[in-house]
Amino acid sequence: MISATFTEPRLDDTEQRLLYKIASAVSKLPSGGNCGGQSGSGSPVGIKTPAFVDQLYHDTTADAYYRSTGLTSADWTAIGGGVCTGLVWTPATPTDAIELDLTQLGGAITSLSFPGLVSTGDFMVAAPPGVLTISADDLVSVTAGDFQVNFNASLTTLSLLSLVSVSGSLFTNGLGALTTVLVPNWVPTDGSTINFNSDALDATSVELILRRCVLAGVATCTIDLSGGTNAGLASLSAQGQSDAAALGAQLTINP
Repeated sequence: MISATFTEPRLDDTEQRLLYKIASAVSKLPSGGNCGGQSGSGSPVGIKTPAFVDQLYHDTTADAYYRSTGLTSADWTAIGGGVCTGLVWTPATPTDAIELDLTQLGGAITSLSFPGLVSTGDFMVAAPPGVLTISADDLVSVTAGDFQVNFNASLTTLSLLSLVSVSGSLFTNGLGALTTVLVPNWVPTDGSTINFNSDALDATSVELILRRCVLAGVATCTIDLSGGTNAGLASLSAQGQSDAAALGAQLTINP
């Protein structure tokens, strides 16, 4: 299984070095087991030829990092520079698993995005403490496990505009600032656990989750929208209250 697991940071790591460790962890392992990087003085563009797609290069002079997107010397893309406020990963897709623990990363990171990620076996991200938004708007399916985002007290928005299916369960519980969840195309899997316990979801997000569950016709899910400051039943529209009633004993929701 190709698994992206964050390398333990050191106290003396620069932000660039932390970014490199992340990139090293999530880079797609090429066939044949070749996973070595390159380094040198200056940019590799037009000079160094990648050995495989997603190879990493360290410019030791500028302490900058590059990832190969192809197999010619022109196919290098910078993956860091200066003060980093957002992390963007554009992986080969589909990938077997995304498992990232970024909780030790500095508070300057305010966004985390996964453009181009269409399918993954599972998706488990513990975001940096200052992250406000996580977006994976191209993600359509989680095919062999759970979708989990946790350990982040600042996250306000989770955007999954294309998500249709999660084969396992969906967990975003304990995110005390999470107000907005965007899942307009999601089709919940019957029998799964859908856990937004102790979040801060507004009425619009709660109603969207309820509507998606009703439209999917789920009958044996465990749906937890209770706790925290999640919008309660009394604050929902007539449609939202009707959807909550339709889900019956599957649903736990604030009053």
